[in-house]
Amino acid sequence: MKGDGGGGFYDDPVVYDILAAPGTVAELDVLDAVVAAWAVLESGPRLWLEPACGTGRCLREWAARGRRAVGFDVSAAMAGHARRRLRRLGLATTAEVLVADMADCGDLLPPGGVDVAYLPDNSFRHLPDDRAARAHLDGMARLLRPGGVYVLGLSLTSPLGEPPDEDVWTASRGGIRVTQVVNYLPPGPDGIGPRRERVISHLVVSRAGVEEHRDHVYDLRTYTPRQWDALLGRSDLRRLASLDRLGTPRAGRDLPYQLEVLARRG
Repeated sequence: MKGDGGGGFYDDPVVYDILAAPGTVAELDVLDAVVAAWAVLESGPRLWLEPACGTGRCLREWAARGRRAVGFDVSAAMAGHARRRLRRLGLATTAEVLVADMADCGDLLPPGGVDVAYLPDNSFRHLPDDRAARAHLDGMARLLRPGGVYVLGLSLTSPLGEPPDEDVWTASRGGIRVTQVVNYLPPGPDGIGPRRERVISHLVVSRAGVEEHRDHVYDLRTYTPRQWDALLGRSDLRRLASLDRLGTPRAGRDLPYQLEVLARRG
């Protein structure tokens, strides 16, 4: 059977988590190595922050590793799902989930209290313009303690333009199988057209013999290397390193996706 479902990928926390959670352990192992290499942290309890936490996949793993963690998400449904998962796993005493917007996060926690923050998978590019992006970066700088790091995962766009691209993900859990096909339609060369990458998502959710199809279209703000450097240069954060997914320094390579290791200025 086939059914047509409304809403996007982010509207269903269960489906979202099935696709997003696999690989989290290995991903956070890389983050640990990045933190060990680039952060200068005092001994004692540390606070780990996951902006735009979604269903809290990083929070769950951090809490399972015995760490204090806080996440926030603009979606109350996602935050609620994340809290329930933490409670079911007995991890709610060390991890907390709040509802907040990325562009308005600087007063979410006491200033200077966050040791490590992590925002992967181009979530930063959901911020619609430079004003919102700058507000987020400055807010994160306020939250970081001296010596702490903010690791931000970002795909930059070539100023010469890029061809369309496609990704396919498949994952299963508890009798539910999810396949997502995503097409990316990038903007033209630098200075031509709006700074928007059109993302077209097609989900196939199979459970109990029913195959449901869901389509969702949205835009991500794009940054060429020059545009990203300019934004970062105006913010209260500075770059410590640009790394690939495995934590290896960029060293002049053009990367499809990079981890920007950022710290407070001064």
